Amino acid sequence: MTALLGSLSTPDLVLSFIPGPLLLALVVGLLFGVPVTAALAAGSLPSAAVIGYALFYAPPVEK
Repeated sequence: MTALLGSLSTPDLVLSFIPGPLLLALVVGLLFGVPVTAALAAGSLPSAAVIGYALFYAPPVEK
């Protein structure tokens, strides 16, 4: 497992973490009766934070 994570770059990890909060929000919305649009709106905030991190805090650079 460590070798797998060691071979992933930061942009790869960012791309893998974008859909996670959205899927979690969708499941919570469907299971607990929260309106799906509200759940997805709430789930989009952490996904947007990940994108903001990738674009402005640690942008991909050529080596």
